[in-house]
Amino acid sequence: MLTISASIFQAICLPPLCRENTEIRYIEINKSYYRCFAFVNNSHTVDVLQTTNQAFEAAAQFGKFTALLNNFDANKLHITLPDFHNLALRYQQFENAPEQG
Repeated sequence: MLTISASIFQAICLPPLCRENTEIRYIEINKSYYRCFAFVNNSHTVDVLQTTNQAFEAAAQFGKFTALLNNFDANKLHITLPDFHNLALRYQQFENAPEQG
């Protein structure tokens, strides 16, 4: 089991930025909503893998992330976007798109 101290966890987990004098942690631009995070110098995002090592690193980091959830009480979660991960619904929407688009 992976254990991580609260201070290290806080150091590696960036909380969304709040608007001035409020707890609101998002911005709205043209009816789209975005969470805002502080910029992390020397960071980058890989959108398309170029090497097998990148795949290995992505899997390793995902494994670390899921290990951190080992003792997480899932009852603390609530549905934010109903059916967001419902692949059967997404496929049906895809199939219906030509008629409804």
